[in-house]
Amino acid sequence: MATRKPRKREYIPPVHEVVNKKDAVRTKRPAPAVSRRSPDWRPPEPTWRRTLRRVPVYFVLLFGLNWFMMSGAKTDYTRNEIVTQSLLTAALYAVLFIPILYWMERWTYSKSIKRIERDSVAKER
Repeated sequence: MATRKPRKREYIPPVHEVVNKKDAVRTKRPAPAVSRRSPDWRPPEPTWRRTLRRVPVYFVLLFGLNWFMMSGAKTDYTRNEIVTQSLLTAALYAVLFIPILYWMERWTYSKSIKRIERDSVAKER
C-alpha cells in the first residue's frame, strides 16, 4: 500500500530578511478601525415608544412562521382556522415579547454607556 510523501513546509523568512518587500508576510495585527462617530456620541435612551414601534416587525415574523408551520402540518384545520389561530398566537407572543424587547434595549444601552465611559477614561490617561 502506497503512502503519501510528506510535504516539506515552505520557509517564510522574517520581514527583515526579505529583499522584495511585496513578498514579505506581515505578522503585525492591522490597526483597529477608527469609528466615524463623533467622540461625544451617545446611543439613544431606551423608551417604550421605540419598543412598541419594533413589535409589528416581530408580529409579522411570528405570524409568518406560525402560519407556515400550521399549514404544513397534516391536520384537519381549514385555511380560515389556520389564519385565525396563527394571528391569535402571534398576537399573544408579540404582547408577551414587549417587556423582553424593552429589557434587552435597556441592557444594551447600559453596556454601551459603560463601554463609552471606560474608553473615555482610557483615552485620558
